[in-house]
Amino acid sequence: IIAAGTRLQALERSETPSERALAAQAIGEIENPSFYHGPEDLLNDEHLLVRQTALEAAGQLAAPQLLGATLNALSEPQLEAIALQSLSESGESSIDALWEAYGDDDQSFRIRRHILVLLGKMKSEISSNLLFEHLENSDPELEEELLYALHDADFKANSLHFNQIEARINLEGKRAITLLQALTAYADATMQGAIHLRETLQHEFEKVIQRMLLLACFFAPNLPFRRMYA
Repeated sequence: IIAAGTRLQALERSETPSERALAAQAIGEIENPSFYHGPEDLLNDEHLLVRQTALEAAGQLAAPQLLGATLNALSEPQLEAIALQSLSESGESSIDALWEAYGDDDQSFRIRRHILVLLGKMKSEISSNLLFEHLENSDPELEEELLYALHDADFKANSLHFNQIEARINLEGKRAITLLQALTAYADATMQGAIHLRETLQHEFEKVIQRMLLLACFFAPNLPFRRMYA
C-alpha cells in the first residue's frame, strides 16, 4: 500500500501531463472522499487533459472540498459538460454547496441556471423543498427554469403549497390577459417592426401558458407535459 501511495504521488508531481491525468484517474477509481487532496491540486493543472480527468475523479469521490473548483469549471466551455456530470454524481451531499453558490450575488446567470438543472435532476425532497421555498422570491429571469427544475424533481404539491401555487397561477393568468390584449391590438399589423413585436408577444404568451401548465403539474403529476422552449 505504501509503495502504491508513493507511486501515485510521483505521478501527481510528474512533468508529463498524461501521467498526472493517470494519477487523477486512479484516485477517482478509489472512490474514497478522503483522497480529495490529489484532485484538488490537479483541478487547477495547466493542462486541459489533466483538469478534465480530475473533474471526472471529483465526481467519483463526491468530496465536498472539491465542489467549489468543480463549480468554477462550469465557466470553461471545454470543461462544462464534464463538470456538470461530476456535480450530478455528487448527489445530496452537494446540495448545500450548490445552493450557496446559487445565492452568491456575483454568480453568473449561466451557472445559476446549471445549478437549478442539477438540483432538479437530483429528485431529492431536500432540493425540491429548497426550490419551492425560493419560488416566491426567484429572479424573474430564472423563474421559468426554477419551475422546470421542480418538474424534473417530480415535485408533488400538498395542501400546504396550495395558496402559493394558486397565487402564482393567478399572476400568470393576469400576464396572459395582458399579452392577449396586446396581441389583439397588433393582430392586423403590417409594418415589419409591429409584426416582430407581435411575434415576440406570441412567444411570451406561449411561455406563460407553459408556466401555468407546469404549476398545474404539481397537483396533477400525471398531466402530460412537454417543454416547448429550451
